[in-house]
Amino acid sequence: MNQGSIGPALTARLADQDGLLPTVSLALGASLPFGPGRGGTVMDLTAATSWVTGRGPGSFGLHLNAGFLSTIDPQPGERRTGWLAGAAVSHVVNPQTVLVAAYSRQTQDEGERDYSLVEAGVIRGLTDQLSLGLAAGAGLNRDSPRLRLTASLTYSFSTGR
Repeated sequence: MNQGSIGPALTARLADQDGLLPTVSLALGASLPFGPGRGGTVMDLTAATSWVTGRGPGSFGLHLNAGFLSTIDPQPGERRTGWLAGAAVSHVVNPQTVLVAAYSRQTQDEGERDYSLVEAGVIRGLTDQLSLGLAAGAGLNRDSPRLRLTASLTYSFSTGR
């Protein structure tokens, strides 16, 4: 059982929301496990869509994602490939703060059920380009993590588009 993981991700926005057409993005990430029983390094390629009701405080969003997982150096019992899927709703509280509630499902190691997890969290803008996210979640079946705490630090940069 992994005690935790850390890793980078790079996300590119492919299309902005236009009427009923959602924002579409693609992310490539890596997850490096640490702690007792740590497994192999996992790479993921994830597509995400988002629809929002407006801009600024009071806005709501619906977010859907799906991805492919590949373990580079699997340990005995680890899956070489897998999938993930999720859905979330968000609410903009003020220009710096967004509340999020999410459900995710993902394949696990061989012999274990897919995990199902619900989480709630907050994303706080620290500067125009830097934000901090904190979330807590609970598993919904016996092979899911009983408790998961997540912290993220996101730096956004523009490509001039």
